Amino acid sequence: SIYIERGAFSAVDSPWLAWLGPWHLVTFMSQLENDRDYANALLWGARFTFKPLDSLEIGLSRTALWGGDNRPQSLSVFKDLLLGNDNFTEGQEGKSTEPGNQLGGVDLKYSYINQSQVYSCYTQWIGEDEANSLPSSFLGLFGCSVQTPWRTQLASVFVETSNTAIGGWTGTENLGSAYEHTIYRDGYRYRDRPIGSQYDNDTKSVALGFIMQTGTTQSYRVTFRDLKLNDGNQTSPLPGGSQVARSPLNTQQLDIKWARNWQYYQLEIGYVYNTEISADSLIDAHSTWLSRLSRSLD
Repeated sequence: SIYIERGAFSAVDSPWLAWLGPWHLVTFMSQLENDRDYANALLWGARFTFKPLDSLEIGLSRTALWGGDNRPQSLSVFKDLLLGNDNFTEGQEGKSTEPGNQLGGVDLKYSYINQSQVYSCYTQWIGEDEANSLPSSFLGLFGCSVQTPWRTQLASVFVETSNTAIGGWTGTENLGSAYEHTIYRDGYRYRDRPIGSQYDNDTKSVALGFIMQTGTTQSYRVTFRDLKLNDGNQTSPLPGGSQVARSPLNTQQLDIKWARNWQYYQLEIGYVYNTEISADSLIDAHSTWLSRLSRSLD
């Protein structure tokens, strides 16, 4: 991957752009694995965030899966990608050079500070399709959190719900379509894992969590989740379709994590318990221990 990122989150002096407030921009181009329908496909993305108010942060995101072996990836194709010149029907002129599979959307976060407490609510809407040059066919999530000092520590409580079925929030579900594509049949995935929600498509989730942080060296996290994976049982044929759950699975999950930092090192130890499991999913054990030791480079 190659990234270009603005080095600061600050406002500009121009009177024409002052209304944006502090802003940040990052864009990247990545090459995916060669063991897929179009080997070495490219993934481009960009994200622009700004704070027109001290309490409101807005983010605009866009990604595109394009190019790869035996697919056009010239500068003119990338220009069509940027302009949204794609989504051609079968047999329509331009279909052979269609840029690829795009996602785009918006997220909002509103925060309110009351003495030492910070209250936040946020939402994100990602369009899986395009209509009139704007995102459509949305996936979405909502969440709220409260952060407060507790003795010498910092405590947070949060609740979040998401639905990764297209139209899941509007009652007009289009199951088996999110993260899928007629050209890139592996879909929006890298090594069979979704580039998006960790639950892949057609999943309804509710999470309630608690985080305790002691200074900068140690943290604890406890999260309870209610998951309905592949809720519509509409998995696309291989190589596409949800790799998280090939068939429906309803489970409640308890996730506990402890993390500790020592200078350049970080140690994480976690435990996950699931009430239901399936051999046809990544959740194939009731109890799982996880550990990771990492070192950052100076």
